[in-house]
Amino acid sequence: RDQVEAARATHRAEGSRWAAQWVNDRRRFQMDEADRRLDLLSLRVEVESERVTEERLALEARRAQALFENDLLSETEADAARLLHREARGRLAENEGLLARMNQEVGVSATRRSEYEKEAPRPALEASILRPLERAAEVEFARLAKLQAQRDALTLRSPVAGQVTQILARTDQAIRAGEPVAIVTERSVREIVAFLLDQDRPEVTPNTPVVLTSPTRHLSGESTVLRVTDAVQPIPARLWSDPRVATYGRAVVIAPVPGMDLAPGEILEVQFGRPR
Repeated sequence: RDQVEAARATHRAEGSRWAAQWVNDRRRFQMDEADRRLDLLSLRVEVESERVTEERLALEARRAQALFENDLLSETEADAARLLHREARGRLAENEGLLARMNQEVGVSATRRSEYEKEAPRPALEASILRPLERAAEVEFARLAKLQAQRDALTLRSPVAGQVTQILARTDQAIRAGEPVAIVTERSVREIVAFLLDQDRPEVTPNTPVVLTSPTRHLSGESTVLRVTDAVQPIPARLWSDPRVATYGRAVVIAPVPGMDLAPGEILEVQFGRPR
């Protein structure tokens, strides 16, 4: 802002050197646009700061409510945290509305300056004293965009669509880069895994026909074996006949049946060979 004021003073000192009133008017339009852009930049920084404050107060309000529900905090303290968040949210909404109006004003100033420059009686021979300031303002806008990108990067986004089935981190835990924080399970089923007990397994090879039955929904369908593992391993604990003794077997991967609309984790009955 000091530089804009200095440029304005320099322009007034050199005003007597210009014969055309058009040059003075054009400078006035440029300075008006530069002032509005600087006001916009200042307000954008303030709005970003208020967004961070609103998020922090929202978190504190949720924590206070949880503590109040567990009789660890008084109702007055919980209400105070909730009121602080509501006030921050109101200020943020008000400044966001002001930011939208200021964006429109900047656009109007730029259009007015551009339309006036089209009416130039002759090409201006001198360089605009505001051009370095315009470049400096562009640098600040770029820095603000970079900060916004860094802020957006703090939000975790799953690379696939699905449902969170397990959370591996706790609240307020410091997470290092590359460390898993949650397990996301896809909503669709791509493979079905059956287990052949080591003591009574039939001869199963890829392309062996299979009949799948859902005991809970009374649905069945035919499929084929995709592959059979060579290693003998413990089968899932919920399939053990005796919860105290681990059961071992080989895993058999079976192609899903689209018409059965299976859910991840659903238990099926498997019959190897075509139905009789």
